[in-house]
Amino acid sequence: MAGRTALLTGVTGGWGRAVLDRFAAEGWNVAVTYREETPPGDLPDGVLAVRAELSDPDAAVAAVAAAVDRFGGVDALAHVAGGFAAAGPIDEQPIDVWRSQMTINLDTAYFMTRAVLPPMKAAGRGSIVYIGTS
Repeated sequence: MAGRTALLTGVTGGWGRAVLDRFAAEGWNVAVTYREETPPGDLPDGVLAVRAELSDPDAAVAAVAAAVDRFGGVDALAHVAGGFAAAGPIDEQPIDVWRSQMTINLDTAYFMTRAVLPPMKAAGRGSIVYIGTS
């Protein structure tokens, strides 16, 4: 399919959905990742939904491969996946809470970036955007 292609993560949240809607409105080919058993509801027509646990580097590679297979490449990665689940002051948080936060926020960004760079390099172009909130 001709045209620019964006691969988006975190589309089940408010920011992610806004990014999805913008890319779709601008006429991009769009692939999205999701973790749940079923894809997010009411996706725009033509959006490729790929189930992927992004804390698994192999799943990130598979998500990129699915977008490349369907659309011929990936021109943009918008990584919006993440979150914050700790409650209370940081000095009172167990280490396992810290580690889980690093996994969902940093590991996923690293794995997606690592997976999307080869097709971007092959194409000689690409953009990567990370969106986070506090």
